[in-house]
Amino acid sequence: MTQFIKRLWLLISVLWVSISMSAYDVEVDGFYYNVNLDDFTATIVKGDYNYKGEISIPLKFVYKNRHFSVVKIGKEAFAECEELKNIVIPDAIISIGDKAFFSCTALKNIHLPNALQDLGNAVFQNCTNLEAINIPSQIEILGNNLFAGCSSMKEITIPANIKLIRENVFADSGIEECTIEDSENVIELQASDINLGYADKKFHVSVGAFSNMPLKKLYLGRNYNLRTSYYKSNKSPFFGIETLEEIVIGSNVSSLPAQTFVSYYSVRTNTTSGYDWEYKACPNLTKLTVLPGNEKLIFKKEIEYGHDNSDGWFDDYKNIINLHLERNIDYSEFWIFNSIFPNVEKAVLDIGCTEVNNCLFDKCSSLHTVELSESIIKIYASAFYGTNNLNEILIKNPNPPTFEGNPGFTDKQFMNVILNIPISSKEKYSTAEIWKNFWEIKESAQSSIVDIICGPDELFNVYDLSGVLINRNINIDALESLPRGIYIVKSKEIFFKIKI
Repeated sequence: MTQFIKRLWLLISVLWVSISMSAYDVEVDGFYYNVNLDDFTATIVKGDYNYKGEISIPLKFVYKNRHFSVVKIGKEAFAECEELKNIVIPDAIISIGDKAFFSCTALKNIHLPNALQDLGNAVFQNCTNLEAINIPSQIEILGNNLFAGCSSMKEITIPANIKLIRENVFADSGIEECTIEDSENVIELQASDINLGYADKKFHVSVGAFSNMPLKKLYLGRNYNLRTSYYKSNKSPFFGIETLEEIVIGSNVSSLPAQTFVSYYSVRTNTTSGYDWEYKACPNLTKLTVLPGNEKLIFKKEIEYGHDNSDGWFDDYKNIINLHLERNIDYSEFWIFNSIFPNVEKAVLDIGCTEVNNCLFDKCSSLHTVELSESIIKIYASAFYGTNNLNEILIKNPNPPTFEGNPGFTDKQFMNVILNIPISSKEKYSTAEIWKNFWEIKESAQSSIVDIICGPDELFNVYDLSGVLINRNINIDALESLPRGIYIVKSKEIFFKIKI
């Protein structure tokens, strides 16, 4: 019996080797291919020996007087080729299979061809020296674990053509800065990688897409909705990120779902009506910038997970210290009576903002400085209630903003807070309701115009002073040709105000 088992094992081993040795159809000049005789196309695949050094995938090859075009890179074709340092992929390649470059630890840079239409799962997983990569314009899906373990990759730009990001795409990578490019497409954050398909103008992201990465700065240029299924509601799209420091919200974003920028959830109790969740905000998320846009930015309260639990609805932003708003915001859905930025220390409501919301700084006991732009015309009830350590309000509007209800200023603030206003406006403020109660009203020269020298290849979005988009993606020549006036200008890297 034992001898029979040994012979059977030997036979299986031989068959396995035989199958392994025949995993490709042809070998030409050190490359291994599977071929399609219907159209004489070929897929490069894994062969008897690992690829190494610097190689260039052939555009075509000849085998027994037949000409083949190389159009695909197969599953695991270059997997664990640890001595592969550089590879040139021809423009004709339209598909790269799962784990095609898995654990190619010596690979530093790779350029993907513009014709590429399909990029599989875990293609570059554990490519620990990979530093940079482009995402071609025809790619719509970033597969599971696509860049997981790419510890040398420090930044990534997700272009507007991407519609779906699956789970853990960047897990355990080195990415510290992520830019989701401006687009009118809507990002839909899903709880699990289920095949729901996607419609035009929707961008699906599975829960965990941005999980477990050392992300520090996020530029969000697109709207999204959070859709987390009940049975996997212990994760958010940014689950596990303790490093996130700064978020910049682009002009196309009109709403932010609650419970997105949280580092973890945990179950506190299990009741007959469902689970009661405890939330933890990203502990290092201290800076939030909202760029100008045509609509208010709405902070949404979405009832998730099959129950209506108010805990954590607005915890996402509780560690924000520096707040810079360039348009109006609205969080009235929450039905709360204090700020969603309870620990803010400095706030700038810049050009594009016209109001200070109800309770915007309510109970912000650490707030010491507020800057209100010339576009601010109204301040609502309880906007400054509980701002016990407020030192200075800098107002750039020569005409005093009016009040809708009691803003919450105390006698102590009237006596001690410095009110900095534009030159030649002291008389107006000294007679205006509520403003006249401040003891120390100072006039000072105020200018928010900045001279910027820009490169010839820079592209800009241009807004008027109320935040309305005027021009998109114009160069420096077109910028200089704008009619005389003051504009808000935004490029990929910076945003500023400019006088023409």
